[in-house]
Amino acid sequence: MKLRRNPFPQKTSSLFLFLTLTVIVPLGWIYDICIVLPAIHEPGGLPHTFTCLLAIFLLLNIEGNFLASMMTDTSVDFESAVPPPDGTEERLEWKHCDICDKLAPPKSRHCKYCGVCILKRHHHCGFTGYCVGHQNQRYFLCFVLYTVIGSVHSLIYNAIYMWGLNGSVYSKIYFNFWQSIIMTWFDFTFWEILQVVVFGLNFLLVTISIAILCMNASTLWCSDVCCHKEVEFKYHNGVVNNLKSVFGLRMHVAWLFPFINSPLPEDGYNWEKVAHGDSRKKIED
Repeated sequence: MKLRRNPFPQKTSSLFLFLTLTVIVPLGWIYDICIVLPAIHEPGGLPHTFTCLLAIFLLLNIEGNFLASMMTDTSVDFESAVPPPDGTEERLEWKHCDICDKLAPPKSRHCKYCGVCILKRHHHCGFTGYCVGHQNQRYFLCFVLYTVIGSVHSLIYNAIYMWGLNGSVYSKIYFNFWQSIIMTWFDFTFWEILQVVVFGLNFLLVTISIAILCMNASTLWCSDVCCHKEVEFKYHNGVVNNLKSVFGLRMHVAWLFPFINSPLPEDGYNWEKVAHGDSRKKIED
């Protein structure tokens, strides 16, 4: 895995999202472990221990895959890239990048934010401040998947804590919020208001992460990228092969942890193109 020289976000918006995921999310995790969980499960018991271990596993995967997606270099290395010979069908798939003034391989595109051509460029991610492409798509998808699981898990426990154990308090906050946004909030403690804020941010994270996962699912299924607008998916080689091109040859275990080695079957420069008449058939597989 080749690392980027300067992986930290350069734009203010991306830096804000980066700090949200690396600071706010762990703080919310600590709040759930220290405040919410002991109120639901007896500390030291099997449910409490299991939930703590599960929460640690989810947080490590969220943060680990997020950092791996941000730090992995998936740009085109023009020094080592060797275009196919002139006159071949494969050469026709290579497009000239006017900005880099180089021949770029199939499925790659130039990113105006990153300033480089990206292998199998899918999109520019505002959270990482870097593009999702051939080398880091696995980490990005696992980051989003574990964010969905972790945020839903947290939302369920926060809902139980708020409405199941302290329903009388938080229902009063809800109704008073609509009656008077400012004055009546002084009647509640800091921790009661903090729980409402945590619950609201948790719900927002669930909504955003599910939306991102759904937007990426269709292109993953057909081995497509956002910049491709063809009706026929010419690089669709069946669902299993498409998943291998993202998660690697060890895809059955690659999703468990970002540091599990799972080599990709393609180098990002040469792709097997599906025959025009076979593309629709493969989509139905």
